[in-house]
Amino acid sequence: MKTLLKPLIALAAIGLFASAVVHVCALLGIQNPFGPYAWALHVGIFVIWLPAVIVSNRATQDVSFKRKDFWTIALSGCPPWMSKMVKGLFVYALLNFGLFMVRTIGLKHHAIERSVELQGFSGH
Repeated sequence: MKTLLKPLIALAAIGLFASAVVHVCALLGIQNPFGPYAWALHVGIFVIWLPAVIVSNRATQDVSFKRKDFWTIALSGCPPWMSKMVKGLFVYALLNFGLFMVRTIGLKHHAIERSVELQGFSGH
């Protein structure tokens, strides 16, 4: 598993960067450089998600902990800036989702602007 960890971390970093590019472009209302392929980020999340779940479960299986301490334990080997970034991105994702919901209440799917749609999914 450890041999796969570094390539998966690199892949996750690339996905985070690509998602940030799509998100900023959507917020600015400009065309993202990936065009219609930006939707591949939907699939890419699952490429990283499954190994992340497996690694976090293994990291916490030997430790007796309360559920509220999961993230503290899961991020224990990470640099302090990364832990802060995860918390910040979580808060931003919640705010972004709320903004997306407000902007799309009552609209049919075909009536939602593409930039709003991209902003909604890339913020997660």
